[in-house]
Amino acid sequence: MRKTLQILLVFIMTTLTTLQFFILGSNITNEKQYNSYDNRLYNKRKEEKVDSFGWGGLAIQYFIFVHSDILQNKYITELKDSFLNTKSFEDKKTLTSRQNIFYSSIVSSALLLSLYSTTDYTEFFAESNSKWQTFNDNIKNKSWEVLNYFFLNIYKLLKANTPGALKDFNYIKNIIDKDFKKEESRSLIFRTTLEKPQTDLTYEDLYYEDANFGMRNFNSNAYWYGFVPNILDYSLNAWTYTLNNNLHQYSFAYSFKKYNSVNIKQILKSFNQESFNIDELRKTK
Repeated sequence: MRKTLQILLVFIMTTLTTLQFFILGSNITNEKQYNSYDNRLYNKRKEEKVDSFGWGGLAIQYFIFVHSDILQNKYITELKDSFLNTKSFEDKKTLTSRQNIFYSSIVSSALLLSLYSTTDYTEFFAESNSKWQTFNDNIKNKSWEVLNYFFLNIYKLLKANTPGALKDFNYIKNIIDKDFKKEESRSLIFRTTLEKPQTDLTYEDLYYEDANFGMRNFNSNAYWYGFVPNILDYSLNAWTYTLNNNLHQYSFAYSFKKYNSVNIKQILKSFNQESFNIDELRKTK
């Protein structure tokens, strides 16, 4: 009899626990939202830090893309088209619809000039914010002006109206596109197609041995991090990320590498190139 009562009590406790789960389950759901596409749990509470979701870095990259002439850069377009020609019809169609990811990754990296910013979109946001706040007043240039406009006119608006993870990037895109219609905004363009001005210093003036001082890894086995090959590789991987992974673009991450004349061959192969035109790549200022 005692054993029967014990079994009955266990059954009652189990039933009550199960009922409690279903009764309170809706409250738990209201606190957490599962996004199967991103495969993460996001907290809906407004006090949750949202920069960690990466939308801030992705927003800056799109903003820089809009405020640039990268689409008029014939060499970058040539690299893009050469890569697309190596893909199947379906992949080519998908990648073409997302080609602005490639362009924005290239031009935003050229503006920020930081390998650490390529590790993920959160780091890109942090590096951008740091450059904006710490740039020397005496050498502020067009890249700083672009970041300054973003943080003063766009970011505050986005942050106030973006309490958590975004399901649709079009919300950010529409705000940036709408702002670009303003005359002040349209006049702010980061150039990537500039010819070398006559007043530029030569590598001899700067006491370097050759003109590849920022890109030594193209012609050397020295264990230095090559900025240009990393940026090309980073941009290509960002572009193809959602094609090769069932994940959201916000979760894209990159590990920059040590490049030399040997291991750069893989990137050249990806772009279907025998070599990169360094003179064209240098036009981004």
